[in-house]
Amino acid sequence: MRTLIFGLLISLNGMAQSLPVEINMTLLNKEVKGKVYLEQLNDRGFGEKIDSVKIEGASFVFRATIPEPGIYQLNIANDQQIGLLLDGGEKLNIKAEGITPEDKAPEASVEGSSPMTTYSELLNAHFGFMGKVKDIDTKFKSSANEATRLKLREQYLDLLKEHNTTILDKVKSLGTTSAGILATNNFLNNEVSGEYFDELAQKLQQEGKKSRLALLFIQRVNKEKIGQPGVEAPDFELKNLKGEVVKLSDLKGKTVILDFWATWCGPCLMSFPGMKMAMEKYAGRQDVVFVYINTFERVPPETTKSHVDTFVNRRGLEYLNTVLDEAHQVAFLYGVESIPTKFIIDKEGKFLHMSRGFAGSDEAVVNEISEWLDK
Repeated sequence: MRTLIFGLLISLNGMAQSLPVEINMTLLNKEVKGKVYLEQLNDRGFGEKIDSVKIEGASFVFRATIPEPGIYQLNIANDQQIGLLLDGGEKLNIKAEGITPEDKAPEASVEGSSPMTTYSELLNAHFGFMGKVKDIDTKFKSSANEATRLKLREQYLDLLKEHNTTILDKVKSLGTTSAGILATNNFLNNEVSGEYFDELAQKLQQEGKKSRLALLFIQRVNKEKIGQPGVEAPDFELKNLKGEVVKLSDLKGKTVILDFWATWCGPCLMSFPGMKMAMEKYAGRQDVVFVYINTFERVPPETTKSHVDTFVNRRGLEYLNTVLDEAHQVAFLYGVESIPTKFIIDKEGKFLHMSRGFAGSDEAVVNEISEWLDK
């Protein structure tokens, strides 16, 4: 099965799990020797080995574990690769040649996963759709007549709407599985089926899906509307350096300034003196709260707290109300792609303002905050 992958915008240290997968393997070529590897595709689309089994005869069972739902591949003796969409708990029957012939693609079949079967059907429909698009595009490029080009544009839009309508129910049937996330992202058009993008993102959040695939999809959907005035800010619950829980919904009735930062981020550190001045300016306002969300740290999640705590103490940044987004989940929830990113949230929990980067001077930082808090 061939899969399409949407690019990872930000490297993510996911929360490791141990999800079982059972593969009943049959090799059509009995001369294959070595190992079969289960690999997880990384940010660049390359396979990283996470489990393996020695090839023992033409038929054998490969019992493996995966760290999270997502995109994987079966690598047979470093010769044949078979794409897999796994959520854990699958019992698959896979037949494969085990080698890649010089004159043709190697044979392989995967059974036992309804989501993967549906995804393959959608992939075939997608190739058919792209063939029709290519035909329209060829005619468009070869024509200099504006009336003809306009007609071809209309044909494309009609084809796009028809295709999305035809496959929508099948995509929806995949739900919040890895196949469902990937199919929505790869096969549906956001402009035509935008409501379902929002619906799926909400379901993923409600079900607490935290795989890279899920968080990246949520980020993609949220960044279209996050920060827009009047849009409700997603709730979150994080712990500060003292181990105390900070929950956004508990701060309703106050204007909240969220500042996403990391210890390695120069512009973040450059903005802190101005942010401190702003905090001092509004220190007498009980209805104003500053929350500094540490995220995207380049250390293992289990060492984030000690790393940030040491950094804060050495730099004299104890005045920051730092909370730890150790697995970057809140950053993805808020569609954050770069830091520093700041959000100002009103007393009803809705966005007032969003900004990215360092404003350029301490005074500019204070003025930006003041513009919204003094309204």
